[in-house]
Amino acid sequence: GGIDLVAAPTVAIDLAEVSASIGSAITGVIGFPTLGAAPVTIDFAEATLVVHDARRFTAPVGAPAEILRVNQVPYVEARLEDALDVWLQLDTGSLFAVTLWRDFVQAHADVLAAPRKRWVATSGVGGGTQLVESEIGVLRVLGRDAAHVPVIIQDAPPQPWRHPRIAGRAGLGLLKDRRITLHQRMRRIWIER
Repeated sequence: GGIDLVAAPTVAIDLAEVSASIGSAITGVIGFPTLGAAPVTIDFAEATLVVHDARRFTAPVGAPAEILRVNQVPYVEARLEDALDVWLQLDTGSLFAVTLWRDFVQAHADVLAAPRKRWVATSGVGGGTQLVESEIGVLRVLGRDAAHVPVIIQDAPPQPWRHPRIAGRAGLGLLKDRRITLHQRMRRIWIER
């Protein structure tokens, strides 16, 4: 796409399990440190990625939202149950709509609209694990209000620094019909559709 891969540590991961689960061979994963080097548009409905020339970038129509960057990873603001403002990691590799960290749910049990429903097994780039599935009653994120949103509860990954309002991640379950444009250097995201 005209941008160079970020000169940062590269991790070798066996992607055979993930490739088998989606039925297509995955050669590698490009992360946000690389994608953040230039403005990008990801259209999930059209399955396209556009890397923009930063010098000629024209923002999409509509109001941008702020993104928070923690360790080169973008976070978007969300509101849970019409009262609790949090940050969710924008995770285009997660098949779930929302994942909340177990310690956040323990501190704010009222964000769940239903008692924990069931255990589910998952596999991904980081390996497989058992997760708890539940539901958020009301969620506002990425310019969308949603009710009865499925949520996965799992342990937060170890991080050397955590923002006190980081609660989890937003994944493809919320993004699948959206077009998002990220300009990490401007700390802005535009949501279309």
